[in-house]
Amino acid sequence: MIRSTSATIRLLILPYAGLLLLYVLVVIGTGLWLGHQPPGTAAAAGPLLSLVMVLALAGGAGILIGLTIALVAVGESRRAEGHIQEIYRRASLTEMAAELVHDLRNPLMALRANAKALLVSPEQTAEIIAEIDRDIVALNRKLTGFLDLTRKQDEIFAPTEPGTLIADAVRLAEPILRKQGLGILLDIESTLPTVDLQAGAIRDALLNLLINGAQSGQRSGSIQIGARAVRHGLRIEVDDRGSGIAAGDLPRLFTPFFTTKADGNGLGLAIVRRIVQAHHGRVWLENRAGGGVRVTLILPLEQPEIPGWWKPRPIDSRT
Repeated sequence: MIRSTSATIRLLILPYAGLLLLYVLVVIGTGLWLGHQPPGTAAAAGPLLSLVMVLALAGGAGILIGLTIALVAVGESRRAEGHIQEIYRRASLTEMAAELVHDLRNPLMALRANAKALLVSPEQTAEIIAEIDRDIVALNRKLTGFLDLTRKQDEIFAPTEPGTLIADAVRLAEPILRKQGLGILLDIESTLPTVDLQAGAIRDALLNLLINGAQSGQRSGSIQIGARAVRHGLRIEVDDRGSGIAAGDLPRLFTPFFTTKADGNGLGLAIVRRIVQAHHGRVWLENRAGGGVRVTLILPLEQPEIPGWWKPRPIDSRT
């Protein structure tokens, strides 16, 4: 929900226009006042009228110069903001790409070894091909996760019913949890307010958290997802009763490619954090006192309005 640039520029101009109008009114008022003075008094006040007019013109020129400087400064600030964001984006992508390459080396070496094994042990072709297929699926998952993490979110923010959105995520997660022998327990307030969201992105984040809960080591029972209104926001909690997280691993869980699972790609929670941050929200993870993990999301009811004149100007990535 970005305010239009033209509307914000008008807001920037209004104070200067008001000051300029005030100066004009002062000049006109002074002239009218002097015009109604007796002839002798009016003649004596001539230098005063000249001084007032000079000061008014100087003030008006100062206002116009100040407005010009402000507009130029805003333009340069937008350009600098765009450059900073582009530099940060490139640095983040470079770091993640380096980690991705490092993580892909072992699966690729396994593929190469299995390909050679086909020549050495042709009688085990079916098993080797099945193993190659598993490696390719794992590589595809990792690459897909990397693309999801770096893809620009172009979905429009729109008023969304949280209960309906959570129910949609639960519907998608149920078959996966059912295979693990788990259910889903809902604890959602009946009077939740509508929230400005990218509905598809938040649904994907919740689906990711529910699948994480299914992979937590919990063998029975249900994964619980709850939602309630808090001050100026929506709080969503996803609880599992799995094995929990080692205290030393907690600070790194949202780091791309870090995982505590043998078959994990380390991108699920990083994608969740990226989505929540795009909503100007917060997300954190903690071990529950009764065992398992709780993931908490706080999302604002409305997205903050960023002035159009401060919206960073796009930078040509080829430069």
